[in-house]
Amino acid sequence: MYYLVYISTAVKLLDDEDLRAILISSRRKNTARNISGLLLYTEGVFIQLLEGDKMEVELAYKAIELDRRHKNLILLVNGEHDKRMFPNWSMGYSVANKDLIDQMTGYVDPKKTGLLTEGQEHPALIVLRTFAENNNISV
Repeated sequence: MYYLVYISTAVKLLDDEDLRAILISSRRKNTARNISGLLLYTEGVFIQLLEGDKMEVELAYKAIELDRRHKNLILLVNGEHDKRMFPNWSMGYSVANKDLIDQMTGYVDPKKTGLLTEGQEHPALIVLRTFAENNNISV
């Protein structure tokens, strides 16, 4: 199973409607490509993990590179792992400003999933956990 984690900067601060549009589009495309993952967003910064077939993930990443809603895309880590870390999520997401969108469909509280808690030592999860902790996303 191929995975990658990238970070990028939004060209403007996003509101709940902007995030909802990204989530709906991402889920549709990821489902068609059999890609799962997690998107974290806080104060104009995205970090995302995508996982699935290498070719499909790379195609999705190329499309993300062309998306004009963000800039400064940096690939943080990529590689292979034995199984999906987010097998049931075409795109789970969380934001630091969770009070505003806590009730949106698809919102994931990382603390409740256990995926970003201590003891999960896969490099991709460590990157996501560090980002969440440094941005006060509940973990």
